[in-house]
Amino acid sequence: MRWSLLAITAALLLVSWSLVAAANAARVVYYDPTIRDIVARDCSRCHSGPVRNLMSYPALKSYADRGVLGAMVQSLMRQFAGPDAGPILDWIAAGAPEKAPGAAGSGKSATPAAAQKIYFEPTVRDIIVRDCGRCHSGKSRNLTDWDHIRVYVDNGMLEAMLQGPMQRFAGPDADVILAWIKSGASENPPKSGGGATPAALVCPTPPGGGFQMRQQPMAGNITYTNTIADVLNRDCLRCHLGPFRKLTTYEDVKFYVDNGLLETLVMTGGPMHRFAGPDTKFFMMWIRAGAPR
Repeated sequence: MRWSLLAITAALLLVSWSLVAAANAARVVYYDPTIRDIVARDCSRCHSGPVRNLMSYPALKSYADRGVLGAMVQSLMRQFAGPDAGPILDWIAAGAPEKAPGAAGSGKSATPAAAQKIYFEPTVRDIIVRDCGRCHSGKSRNLTDWDHIRVYVDNGMLEAMLQGPMQRFAGPDADVILAWIKSGASENPPKSGGGATPAALVCPTPPGGGFQMRQQPMAGNITYTNTIADVLNRDCLRCHLGPFRKLTTYEDVKFYVDNGLLETLVMTGGPMHRFAGPDTKFFMMWIRAGAPR
């Protein structure tokens, strides 16, 4: 009798676990409408403007794929997401799908293959002038000449932006630029007479004032005042002037040094490395020297 009761109990537990597993497997969260509605409810107050816009599927998917969304809703943004953090994390774990299979418009639209080879001159240059030049023609993130834009192609930033927050500005032109990047991001067509297109230039430091630094002979000489304040002004303050992760004072920046977040974000592979670029080495030397004022 005892063994029969144990067998029945074990069988019931097995059935219960199976039902729970099946329910979890069946509960796939989709962007449309679940996550879209959560974002509108919890995030739109701060994330519906030009900076870190989360109000479209491509933009949100970009942050999900890079790990930024998951990290944020489990830490700093948890207070805003509340119980909605669970569905967002489930959605990310499932691959951040847009729509349920069979839903209208759920099929993926592939970037059309270019009918002919695309070059920076004149096609991409003209697109950049038309779509991007209003904001990206100054010293900060200049995209209007070949040397500068090649840096953002090589570090992956241009592709990430076009698939995320900048897609709404580029519109259908985004597909043309992405096709150009995937084909090798050539500058000019081959010269007549068989001359080959010059190899893509890898330009870690753009000409002009983009990433130029005052000479810093030794890591021990780098302080917030003589180096890091300039780097932040050039690379970070366009986005980090507001109440969230403000980096305008030494105390602001030191807070993120002490909790380890600054190093995690700007190090190679981190989500902010593409903005810091070659200036990453100054952040790292400063942090490891104790972040002196």
